[in-house]
Amino acid sequence: MAFRDASQAGHVINSRTIVVNLHGALLFVNRPLAVGTPVRIVNLRDESVMGHVIWTGDIGPEGLARVCIEFDSKVGPSYWGTMNLRMWEPEEKPKKLGLWERIREWFLKPGKPPPF
Repeated sequence: MAFRDASQAGHVINSRTIVVNLHGALLFVNRPLAVGTPVRIVNLRDESVMGHVIWTGDIGPEGLARVCIEFDSKVGPSYWGTMNLRMWEPEEKPKKLGLWERIREWFLKPGKPPPF
């Protein structure tokens, strides 16, 4: 992760992911960052995306701070390397129909076997 502090000095720090998605990430970093700080996140394949800090948490037992980053633009599902596009599609749940709805469908769609 790369960012500039209030004095515009550039910093590059290592981070560890906690939770990732197409819109941002929750990360462990070795120093706290202020909300609104612009950051550049670089993945393991040297692809980068710009974002900004939207939340900062407490310092954990290992001395690492939690920060939540929102990307300025959505990344593709392969950005994090292990993502599967299916994870980001809403699951379609089968429509549960009661007996009357099944009978109605049966009458409206000729050729289907009776629903009972």
